[in-house]
Amino acid sequence: MPSFALPSQTKPNYTSTATSFFSALSKKHQRLSAALLLFLSLAALFSFIFGAQHDSSFIAYQRATGRQPTASYPLSRAFKETNRAVAPQRKIATAEPLYLTPAMELGALVAFLTDRAAGNALPSTIDPQQQIPADVMLDFDTRSDFAQLEVDDLVQDTWMRNPIVIFSKVHSPQGRDLKKIFASYKLKPAPVIFEVDQREDASVLEPALYRLIGETSLPIVLLGGRSIGSPETITKLHESGDLERVMKTAGATIVPPKKKMVIPAPKLK
Repeated sequence: MPSFALPSQTKPNYTSTATSFFSALSKKHQRLSAALLLFLSLAALFSFIFGAQHDSSFIAYQRATGRQPTASYPLSRAFKETNRAVAPQRKIATAEPLYLTPAMELGALVAFLTDRAAGNALPSTIDPQQQIPADVMLDFDTRSDFAQLEVDDLVQDTWMRNPIVIFSKVHSPQGRDLKKIFASYKLKPAPVIFEVDQREDASVLEPALYRLIGETSLPIVLLGGRSIGSPETITKLHESGDLERVMKTAGATIVPPKKKMVIPAPKLK
């Protein structure tokens, strides 16, 4: 019987196919990994460069302005300000300078002089016969929309804090007598006394006071921001008892003297 031989069938080589697939996959993974690594490296480099520039500009801004991050001035806001110019820019004033009436000017001047912590003195360059520039006496923006209101509040507060102000000279006999009169009252607050001739700005301050108050010589006594007359007038007010009433009207308080305790004498049996 004849025999028939079947043609031989070639078995697929699964092992080599899998190896080729994984080899291709591995190469693709390597390329992706390399691309990702390159991207991360570039991102880190740009972040470092930007951060260094940002920090340096922020440090320069701090040095120029003296601004330090605080609770009310957070660091995030400070970083935003680095986009501004490093040196603070002075604003160009467009509004007109603040005009002061004589009463306002006098109140601002007394507020300026009574700031003992600052040791204020008028500059010798000003003309005492003209209005003292508001910028010299006031420590706020005199060209702002609220400057007028701020001056009104300042003047009112000045006379409330200093209802009695005396401008005198150290060796003036009339000034010495007036100071004795006011010292005889226990006043609260105590009178504010300026020895004009002892100040470095005496040559400017004295004529400025004459212009603003309308007097021609020292001493000058202000009650609530107004002159109460010559030394002779004040002496008469003191002798008549009217000075006490005028001082109370100006806002001064006269502390009554403490009553002495009378210890009764022991009874003799």
